[in-house]
Amino acid sequence: MPWLSEVSYSRDATVAAVNDYFDFLASMYIAKSAVLRPPEGGWPEIAADGFREALGKTDEVALLLRHLPYLARLSSFSPIHAGPALTGFCSWLDAAESQGGIEYALMMAEGSLYLDDGLIPPHVIGLADSKHDHFMLDTELGVIYWPDCPDGIRHNPSREPILDDPYDSEDTPEEESEWRAAGPAWAVVDFFELLKDQLRLLFFVPFSSRTTHLDEHSSEDEAAAVRAVQAIFREHGWPDVERFCKQECLKAVEAALQEKFSRHGARP
Repeated sequence: MPWLSEVSYSRDATVAAVNDYFDFLASMYIAKSAVLRPPEGGWPEIAADGFREALGKTDEVALLLRHLPYLARLSSFSPIHAGPALTGFCSWLDAAESQGGIEYALMMAEGSLYLDDGLIPPHVIGLADSKHDHFMLDTELGVIYWPDCPDGIRHNPSREPILDDPYDSEDTPEEESEWRAAGPAWAVVDFFELLKDQLRLLFFVPFSSRTTHLDEHSSEDEAAAVRAVQAIFREHGWPDVERFCKQECLKAVEAALQEKFSRHGARP
């Protein structure tokens, strides 16, 4: 496992990792047109005066958000599931353009920690838009914390998590140490590779071009739906991206869910 002291932050590498991850999602289930790329120089909306102050974060956080790609949304309440079920990625572009958007985005990205002033330092920013998962990126350390990491990943990760050196955290306030220790953390690039691995393995299971389910379920109907969709993806060549027939696969998934599972409520 890598030590925290062996990892460093790079804005360019972080932007590249997110771009690569969104390209991967587009190869599997989301529409290519759903990936919004910033113009040269970054999103001008995020460079507006007052954004950094409204965000309450460091200049580096604002600069990173200015250069990230984002996923198109039907509404502020309907993000595309970007890997984990019910979890999207925050659109800081939308947040910058709407009144009250930044405060709402922070609340979704940082969860209950947002309400406890001082627990999230200004150099840390949440990437996920979800009530269930929070991806906390530390722009000083170059790691992403996943406090709500599912047990299946936490206990059997496909990428080695960070082994936190206690000497590196001596100056961290106790309250902040608690949320950092709540779940595993990965170097930025490894974190996105981990998410890709879960999609390759169909632990995250796309049910449409916008929704996913987790291969941990509470009912027989949900389990049957997940198994059926996994089988359809494999029948269409997944995880071999070169052989995978994305559009045909998604049509087959939609037909199967409508025919066999919609009456049981298994379809999202």
